[in-house]
Amino acid sequence: MRRTRDNGNGQEKGLEERSRKATMGRTLQPYSHLVDSIYERFRKFRKALRKEDQRSFDELMAAARSQLQVGVMASQPNPFDSMAMSMLIDLHKKNASLERRIHRLEEQLRSQLD
Repeated sequence: MRRTRDNGNGQEKGLEERSRKATMGRTLQPYSHLVDSIYERFRKFRKALRKEDQRSFDELMAAARSQLQVGVMASQPNPFDSMAMSMLIDLHKKNASLERRIHRLEEQLRSQLD
């Protein structure tokens, strides 16, 4: 027999305890599923883009997916925050690489002109 008692609000204490226990056992959706659901949310947006912009969009999403483990470890309440940061990091790396390449080419050109 289950013991319950009135908590003064006309409710049984046993019901409150059961509802608390029910929320404690809830599991979180895997981060990779959250990333996929965000991609799905942007599907119409992607479709409206020009072809070359669709390729850029896909590359950004690939950058976000390549950092899934970081997103899992960060455990942000909004998974798009981790995805956006991963995209920015990837873009920064590509930009820095291009800047280094331009610098090397400029040096080569200067040395050929001298």
